[in-house]
Amino acid sequence: GWILSTPKLYKTTNSGANWNLINSQMGFDMFFFSANHGWKTTYSGGSSTLHKTTDGGISWTPMYSTSDFRVIYSMFFINENTGWAAGGFDDNNPLCSHNIIIIRTTNGGSLWSQQINGNGFLFNDLYVVNSQKAYVTNSGICCPPFCIAESGGLGFTSNSGQNWTSSLSKPSHSVFFLNENTGWVSSRTSDDVLPVRNYIHKTTNGGNNWEIMYVDSNSYTPFTKILFTNVLTGYAQRGSLLKSTNAGTSWSVTDNIVTSVISGNYFINKDTGWCTGGSGKIIRTNNGGLNWTYQSTNTSNHLSFVFFADKYTGWSVGAGGTVIKTITGGLTSVNKSQSFVLSLI
Repeated sequence: GWILSTPKLYKTTNSGANWNLINSQMGFDMFFFSANHGWKTTYSGGSSTLHKTTDGGISWTPMYSTSDFRVIYSMFFINENTGWAAGGFDDNNPLCSHNIIIIRTTNGGSLWSQQINGNGFLFNDLYVVNSQKAYVTNSGICCPPFCIAESGGLGFTSNSGQNWTSSLSKPSHSVFFLNENTGWVSSRTSDDVLPVRNYIHKTTNGGNNWEIMYVDSNSYTPFTKILFTNVLTGYAQRGSLLKSTNAGTSWSVTDNIVTSVISGNYFINKDTGWCTGGSGKIIRTNNGGLNWTYQSTNTSNHLSFVFFADKYTGWSVGAGGTVIKTITGGLTSVNKSQSFVLSLI
């Protein structure tokens, strides 16, 4: 697994018992599709850079950089060669628009094609189903001259990004697909008159139709980082970690104290997962969130993201750009060229 925090990256391969420092750059997102092959984004000096590793995060090679302060917020690869990345820059301009970008590679990042490059609502999450189909969420404030209502939607392509159409017309924040047909997306609507409404939508036909599974107006914070481990069990963030056991119809907080103010989560099955947060916080559950174990990271940096390639191999990213790794589910550390090993309980 991995943990991302702005801006350090850590890795674990022993379920979080030990975490190894990989490197130190400002990190925003990462994605691994095997124990060795992965990507991360960094940001410095108004430019966001995509880095590639082929040795499990020990070394990283810059492959693409943006300009104009645009940040790559999300990326997704389906194999070693083919992947997408999306993001933008929230510049708070009078036209209520953002400087946005979607790029795609088919040769392992050596060349990238810009599929969307211009003004629009900020791209904040991306999910790729196969080499043809991908989804991207976007949201922002509309419309001139007042810029008071939220707008956006869920974009969809069925031809590798040659064309993008709207799959859902509500401002969207997180998207996840369990298979080619079944997926979930979170959205939020708000303006200066009506109360904020947060939604969870589900599709069983690849986004042709979306059913509202859940709606509330109790919080301004949208659902983010949705992940389902099967057709019934899913997790999402909204301050705390929430869980659904009925395909998204209802959601409950797993532990309002232990999982409060988390920044990242990842589950390898319905029972086993990790959450990250401020002050070096990493917690792990083996029973679907009923109980949590704190894992000491020996860092006070904010930890934003965690990712596991399998039940043994994981990475983490945190403030300062550090990357740590474990290859035995957290029971033992990786003895390679990391700067230091973080020992977890």
